[in-house]
Amino acid sequence: MDNAKKHASNWASMGTATRRKMILDEFETEMRLQDYRDINISALATHLNIGKTMIFRSFPTKANLVTALVLRDLEAFGPTLVNALGATNNQVLQKFFADQVTRQLPLLKSLSLARNLTEKDMPAADLAAFHDGLVKQYQQIAAQLKAKQGFMHENETAQLVRLALVLLVDACDDTRYDQTPLRAADAVWAQSRVYVNRAYGGSAPNGLRQPRRPS
Repeated sequence: MDNAKKHASNWASMGTATRRKMILDEFETEMRLQDYRDINISALATHLNIGKTMIFRSFPTKANLVTALVLRDLEAFGPTLVNALGATNNQVLQKFFADQVTRQLPLLKSLSLARNLTEKDMPAADLAAFHDGLVKQYQQIAAQLKAKQGFMHENETAQLVRLALVLLVDACDDTRYDQTPLRAADAVWAQSRVYVNRAYGGSAPNGLRQPRRPS
């Protein structure tokens, strides 16, 4: 058996989850190195030493790859985002935003692309499944934030998560938006203070984590 057939056999013997992970890992690497429009599925397959049809079996379009990457990486990014949003001063949040934008996370690039996808880019059912998955991810991160910031309302935590992610993406997309990391962080911090003060009926002391709502 030659090397190509042997590799194809090994690939076929892998579980579906393993194959998807390997494809997404390679796609994420390419997202770090080049623009989405320049990523070629054939080249991606070559890097994995497989045929491109094997990629299409898991991800029918390049848009499917983007949405799968968003959902996977957003789940992993959740705890980091929660820690930043639970910060007790604006400097921590500013540094967090600046670090993420400097690193140009594939997640943020993917989110920027994914929010503009239409049925022309991928099957309608896949697009609907992506949006459902995105809502679940937001809810999961919001639940983590609610556990950390117990005095916040569930809707407030969800709104804060969405705002932070939207502004992070905007700050990374400097070709379309006039949104710097500093402005983005300040906007998120200001909104979080609104929620905190609403819960306490006034200014909450720094570092205070338990609610003291009026009886």
